[in-house]
Amino acid sequence: MESSSKSQYIKLAIQLLENYRGRDKIIRISSYVTMLLSSVGKQGGAMNIKFNVISQQLNLCRTILRLFDDLPMLALTATYGFGKHEKVAGIGLLKGLENIVYSVFFPVEHIAWLAQVKVLQGYHEGKWIVGCIGLWAIALVLSITRNLISLKAMKRQTEDAQRQLKIEGGGGISSLELTPTKSVVELKLSQYNMRLDLLKNCADLCNAINWLPPGFLWSGKIPTPITAITGMLSSYLGLYQCASNMISDKKKV
Repeated sequence: MESSSKSQYIKLAIQLLENYRGRDKIIRISSYVTMLLSSVGKQGGAMNIKFNVISQQLNLCRTILRLFDDLPMLALTATYGFGKHEKVAGIGLLKGLENIVYSVFFPVEHIAWLAQVKVLQGYHEGKWIVGCIGLWAIALVLSITRNLISLKAMKRQTEDAQRQLKIEGGGGISSLELTPTKSVVELKLSQYNMRLDLLKNCADLCNAINWLPPGFLWSGKIPTPITAITGMLSSYLGLYQCASNMISDKKKV
C-alpha cells in the first residue's frame, strides 16, 4: 500500500515536470529556495554569491519561457471577454481586466529583458522592470478583489444549500436522497480552494509591493529571508493548485 502511494506521488511529480505550468511552479519554488539560502550566513560569502546566481538564473529561465505566453494570453483574454457567463456580479469584469493587465505585462517584460541583455539600446531597463512589477501588482489586486467577492458569494450559496438540506431533512426524506449534501460539500471545497488562491495572491502582492521603488507602502522594507519564505509559500500553493487540477482532470476522464 505504501509503495503504491509512493508510486502515485512519483507519477504526479513526473506529470508536473512534463507540464509547462507545473514545471514553471517547480522552477519558481527552486528560485525562492536558493534566494533564501543566499541570505543565510555571512553576506558576501562564496556560498551566498553562488546561491544568488542560481536564483537569478532560475528567474531568468522563467522570464525567457514567458516569451511564448503572449498568444495564449491574448487568446484567453479575447475568449473570456468580460465574463458575461459569470453568475456573480463583478467577477467577469474583474477577471477580464486582470486578463488585459497580464496581456500588457508580457510585452513589457519582453522589452525589459531585451534592454537588460543589451539587445535594445537606449531603453532604461529599470523603468521597464518597475513597469512589470507594477502591472503584476495591479493584476494581483484585481485577483484578490475577485477572490473576496467569490468567497462571499460561495458562503451565501453554502448557507442556502444547508438551509435547504435542513428543510428537506425535516420532511422525513432519507439522507441518501438529499442531493443538496453533495452541493454543500462541493461548495465547501470550492471555498477552501478559493481561500488558498487568496492566500497565494496576498503573498505575491506582499513581494510585488516590496520590489517597487522605495516610498510606496512597504516597498524595500521586507528583508530577503522573509521575501524568500513568502515566495516559497506562494509557489507551493500554486504547485498544489496545479497538481489538484491535474488529478481532477484525470478523474473526469
